[in-house]
Amino acid sequence: MYKFTELSREEVLRMLGFTTEELKRTRFYQEVYAEAREEVLQQGLQQGLQQGETLVVLRQLRRRFGELPAGLEERIRQLPAHQIEALAEALLDFTDLEEVFAWLEHST
Repeated sequence: MYKFTELSREEVLRMLGFTTEELKRTRFYQEVYAEAREEVLQQGLQQGLQQGETLVVLRQLRRRFGELPAGLEERIRQLPAHQIEALAEALLDFTDLEEVFAWLEHST
């Protein structure tokens, strides 16, 4: 098994005597492909949810305070998911943009 970790796909195929199409028909390939596909779908879903949450937070801030400084918007877009969720709750208590900046300073 240790040999496989350093070999390219083409080298493994040559060693096993398989073509790419034959490999794709194996149960091993199909299981690995299904796992990888599920992982990619989950990552995409997570990214989509985070982007959606970020957009909602930005819309709420714009509605409350008007146009946001470009730097502030970009900074919010860079926040990880758990901080976006915390900001979504905290923004309900903000009375001005300075509180948003202060929250970001203390939270990042």
